[in-house]
Amino acid sequence: MKKLAILFTLIILCFASNVCAKEAANIPACSVTLSGQNVDNSYRQYPLLQYRDIVYFPMTYYDCRFLGVATKWNADTNTLEITKENISGAYRNYNWEWKNGKLNEISICNFNIIVNGKEIDNKNEEYPLILFRDVTYFPLTWRFAVDEFGWEYSYDDKNGLVINADNYICKTLKLPDLRTQTVPNAATDGTYYYYTGNDRKIYRAPVDNPSANELILTTAPNGYAEYGNNLIGFSVQDSGTYLSFRTGNSMGTNYRYKINPDGSVEESEEGNYSQGFVGGNEYIYDLDGYTVKVFRGGGPGTSRVIYYKDGNENYSEILAENMIFAEKKHPSYDSWQGREGRDYNDIQIIGNNIYLTGYNTTDENNSSLYCYNLDTQTLTPLIENVTNFLAFTGWDNETKSNSEMIVYSRDGKMYRYSGASGKTIVINNNSLPLIRGVCYSDTLYLHTENEEKTVVEMYLGYGIGSAAGAHIFETTLPTDSQILDGRLVTHSYGETDGDKDIRTCVFLYGNTFRSSDNIRDIFIHNGIMLYRPFEENMIVEVDLNKTFYPN
Repeated sequence: MKKLAILFTLIILCFASNVCAKEAANIPACSVTLSGQNVDNSYRQYPLLQYRDIVYFPMTYYDCRFLGVATKWNADTNTLEITKENISGAYRNYNWEWKNGKLNEISICNFNIIVNGKEIDNKNEEYPLILFRDVTYFPLTWRFAVDEFGWEYSYDDKNGLVINADNYICKTLKLPDLRTQTVPNAATDGTYYYYTGNDRKIYRAPVDNPSANELILTTAPNGYAEYGNNLIGFSVQDSGTYLSFRTGNSMGTNYRYKINPDGSVEESEEGNYSQGFVGGNEYIYDLDGYTVKVFRGGGPGTSRVIYYKDGNENYSEILAENMIFAEKKHPSYDSWQGREGRDYNDIQIIGNNIYLTGYNTTDENNSSLYCYNLDTQTLTPLIENVTNFLAFTGWDNETKSNSEMIVYSRDGKMYRYSGASGKTIVINNNSLPLIRGVCYSDTLYLHTENEEKTVVEMYLGYGIGSAAGAHIFETTLPTDSQILDGRLVTHSYGETDGDKDIRTCVFLYGNTFRSSDNIRDIFIHNGIMLYRPFEENMIVEVDLNKTFYPN
């Protein structure tokens, strides 16, 4: 690990006044399996221990959360709190270069301990909590493992100690030749995994046999950075599986390939994708009958929106006098639009209607929302003073029909505009500013935030064929978000507050998948999520179809 400090966020550091006399514990002679993961204690910095003929479990940050247990240390009251939670995280082996000895010096902890709200009198426990290498260990007795944490627990001479937790267990993929620098990434279409390797190589491996990988492409020099940011992009769409990369820097070249079923690749411009160019980026939307391209430059007033009709090489541009489209302007922005982490908030497409923000360069007014119809080539102003919005199809009670709708925030309220009736209603009188959202089936998920907090608001009953909905759920969660595979994903980058167990959440169907992992390079397709934990060299798989916990 790059920073061991993360391990000690919820690991208890006991001072001399908090421990009793030194004693010794053994490395367990039996094999130990935790939720399908065989634990090798030989070189583990925090091995499982055996004390008084009971196996003890290390309460490191990741070990606990791998098995659905959260811990919290209160320095003011000298108290360790241990609770069973609906949380998941990838397994870490904590290996280091030193081999563990057979006997290890431990101390019995003498601070306050609370397990699921119950105080533990540790000094009078038959199997007390102990301290080893500044990490608290608790005994895997039936009382703790089964009664308190709900784990399945068994032991026999053949299998050793086997414990299975009832939270969702994330799967660390064993992909041969996975890139060993800091930025491996991967995707899957359900049949194959696609991922980056070393020496500019790109592989695929069957999902049912990952060890049988095959090389599908070696990129050109500088095809992706050997160190630093990853420049390989994978995309799985209805039209196929694609990869893209850029060679060189500002004067480089963009490449995009379609991966064929036989593993061969061919250059292609099909599907939705984005690519960099000198001084900015280009986003391509492959619609039914049209191709829309959005150019974003390196400063204010540089965005352009053009489109082609299929079979016609001439393009048209969305224009209006003194107007800049697909950009946002707001008095609170210090520079341009604060676009970092805010992609796709200023243009959304439903059918052949392009909803996009725009502002007039001759005044200081906020951005406003417009609708451009590709078939009629008409631009219609819709709503003033809008920066972020969500466009979706939902039910309009007044017209008794499905309608294209807009949700946006302004002046501390959340509004919903219906294209069918042309009317606007307030759906929340006390809402934070909207960042982004998604409507899936009959549920509306909105990521809102201000300087103090980030909130996910959920509204039931704004989907197709449903009645008017109600605000039914709100929770404070990580600070950034994406819309991936029709799901709202909130997450945080880098290190986070030590008391913040939930670092990544995925919302759908009124349920939430909660992860303790701080993750990057998130990919989701058909409910299968792949991700790379922040600053770690592994790819983790989560089946979101099986993981959801009720809100």
